[in-house]
Amino acid sequence: MSSVASQHQSAELLAEQPQRVHGLLWWSMVLVSLLLLMLWFQRGWIASDRWPVRWIEITAPEQRVSAEQIRARLRDDLKNGFFSLDLRHMGQQLESISWVASAQIQRSWPDTLVVSIQEHRPVAYWNKQQLISDYGVVFNAEEISLIQELPVLSGPTQRREEVIQQWLLWREMLMPIGMSIASLELSERGSWTLTMSNGAHVALGREQTSARLQRLVDVWPQLTSRNLYAQQIDLRYSNGLAIRMPVVAAQISHADTTRRVNAANQEPRE
Repeated sequence: MSSVASQHQSAELLAEQPQRVHGLLWWSMVLVSLLLLMLWFQRGWIASDRWPVRWIEITAPEQRVSAEQIRARLRDDLKNGFFSLDLRHMGQQLESISWVASAQIQRSWPDTLVVSIQEHRPVAYWNKQQLISDYGVVFNAEEISLIQELPVLSGPTQRREEVIQQWLLWREMLMPIGMSIASLELSERGSWTLTMSNGAHVALGREQTSARLQRLVDVWPQLTSRNLYAQQIDLRYSNGLAIRMPVVAAQISHADTTRRVNAANQEPRE
């Protein structure tokens, strides 16, 4: 029995020897590779003059961010060469351009950078000095005055998100009557005022603002059927509204152009 056990142990030892040899060979190859890589760095074989970046491939269509702007922001980083590029830092450099929402950069062997740009898509002005993107991001941009036909949202900075949410909600509410919001303002006292696309100014006040706007949507067909083209609409009533019509000098000299609809002679309230 002892002879059989001894033979069995010898067989196991013989089986383990090739595995050990294989493991030593693998580690030797790793060490040699590391040494070659260190030598590669030492000799400057991956220096910028040996592996320069010759091409920048921009995958996003150019609308507001030009290829010249991209090259200008990356010029200093490109001096490091293909293998030494800090792609994260380069992406941050591109995202510092006002119109860039996000940027991704990849290497493409042997001498090309692939740049993917996502631009901000503006949907509204904020306080007439900044723009709001379709993701709700407020950003600064050059030549902001050249962007036309965007609604103007304004209010206290700390309540910006609230203003954006109310604009989105009330925009949907006005769609059935074919109106849109040209401007929306929240005052420091918390009172809401909007201007519709036809130029009418609407006072919503501070309380039950959505219910008040819905009241206007409900009576709008009656107003248009009577050719009541309101210049100012006051919804700060519990069960009605007041409208002021534009004065036409050729037809109205000293007439009171204010009309009340279901307001029961109430005073407006916030």
